[in-house]
Amino acid sequence: MYQKIKETDNPTKLILAELQFGIAHEMVQDPMDFFIRRTGRLYFDIDSVRTYMQPVLQELKTIFKMDDAKTVQWREALNKELKVHSDFSMERV
Repeated sequence: MYQKIKETDNPTKLILAELQFGIAHEMVQDPMDFFIRRTGRLYFDIDSVRTYMQPVLQELKTIFKMDDAKTVQWREALNKELKVHSDFSMERV
């Protein structure tokens, strides 16, 4: 999978290969499924979610033939999860 991806940035290429594997073999259905349940990146490498959100969203849009509205919806959901898991202020309590 890695060899077939036409990305020049190796870390991005690697995460896209990981995503494609997850779709093919682990039933990844959306970016939350990938970043939270399949890779645990939201909990253990939250900055990688911010870094690779756009390429992952674009790849999912292409693979699942989604429209821009769905991509925006996924981005908003991911941003909400990022905020919840990175805001440790007492204001939420």
